[in-house]
Amino acid sequence: MRIVLVFAFAMVAAIPAAGAAEVTIPERYHGSWQPTEMGKPAGCAANDADIRIRINTNTVDLHEGQCIVREAAAQDDGSVQVRSDCGQEDSAWAADEQWSLAPDGSESYLVIAGRSAATGDYRYVYGRCAG
Repeated sequence: MRIVLVFAFAMVAAIPAAGAAEVTIPERYHGSWQPTEMGKPAGCAANDADIRIRINTNTVDLHEGQCIVREAAAQDDGSVQVRSDCGQEDSAWAADEQWSLAPDGSESYLVIAGRSAATGDYRYVYGRCAG
């Protein structure tokens, strides 16, 4: 039943509004990312696949879920304000997040910061995985 609900949510969320322009996440954010700490390389071992996210043109793939990006607005400081509708296992939520790459210009780290009604402010650091 959960699989059917998640699939149904994903299908409804994937239908763009009439006349809506397709949202595009900047290419420098695309790829596979694993949680880590700033300055510490991501392990990216095969058995860690369930903790990674994969950022695509207008979606973020999660373990057993996905976010459909509704808005990706470039900010003056080089970051991107990302608004998305997400579903994972038996839950769904809207996300409003600030995405930025490491300040050293290496694009090796992604910082995602936002606020959740359930948990308050959050900040996650991801390291880029090869491939």
